[in-house]
Amino acid sequence: MATYSGNPNNVPPKPAGCADTSEQVQITPHADPQLTSSASGAIALGGAVHDTAHLSGGNNPTGTITFKLYPAADRTCSGHPEFTSTGTVSGNGDYTSRSLVPSAAGDYRWVASYSGDSSNHPAGPTGCGDTAETATVRPAGITPDVPTFSTTTSRPDLGGPLHDTAHLAGGVDPGGTITFELYGPDDQTCSKPPAFVTTVAVSGNGDYRSPAFVIPVPGTYRWVVTYSGDVLNAAVGPTACGDPAEIASVSATPTPNLDPGPNVPTPPKLHPKPKPNPKPTRPPRPAPPPPAVTG
Repeated sequence: MATYSGNPNNVPPKPAGCADTSEQVQITPHADPQLTSSASGAIALGGAVHDTAHLSGGNNPTGTITFKLYPAADRTCSGHPEFTSTGTVSGNGDYTSRSLVPSAAGDYRWVASYSGDSSNHPAGPTGCGDTAETATVRPAGITPDVPTFSTTTSRPDLGGPLHDTAHLAGGVDPGGTITFELYGPDDQTCSKPPAFVTTVAVSGNGDYRSPAFVIPVPGTYRWVVTYSGDVLNAAVGPTACGDPAEIASVSATPTPNLDPGPNVPTPPKLHPKPKPNPKPTRPPRPAPPPPAVTG
């Protein structure tokens, strides 16, 4: 709001109106986008590696994502990167780096960062040595085992937590990571940006459960899951988009729970009240014998 004091020759005008549209300035706070990433699976020497960044929570983000790959000998990512790749951002979603064919075997480390823009704060860099950002290159001559891999989703109600469980078996003391990507609602081809991405570390054969995701709106959600592999185990996946075991259909109406669980007492069964036994009736007395006849 602006005012003029006036002077001996000028009368002060009325101040500008508080709701004058020409005097309004809209200030939008910067969004704080989230940046996670997952490296490509373990490969044999001579294969190519790449990294995928998952950008979410931004306000129509633009700018760039920069990927840096550090050599196996640099465990702190403090030296010069062996490879750098930069991609343009146009909204929330997944962004993949260019590929590189490493020249030696070992564990390479990716670091990804988002530049930010006029509406979004920068995000990252991701941590050096993050298990989800390690790209394993096997030495020549190693033939990895192929583990068996399957997944099962939970069946939540709207507003409840949804999670997925990966079943890994048959591996040789497997390490690496399992990455869970959740698409939906109603993304039948899993081609839109995922609603949720998370990675868990693997330490042996067994079941691995994703962190929970709270379902915000009804619809059909689909999981896609990948095992990264390691030096002795081949990468497996991704699982198919639309796998029946990986589809969770959530309606706005809660599903009645037919099993109340162990802490809910079961109501007693009602038995019909037995009818009272009728009073026993006394049998009739026998008739007296006829009088004796005398001649």
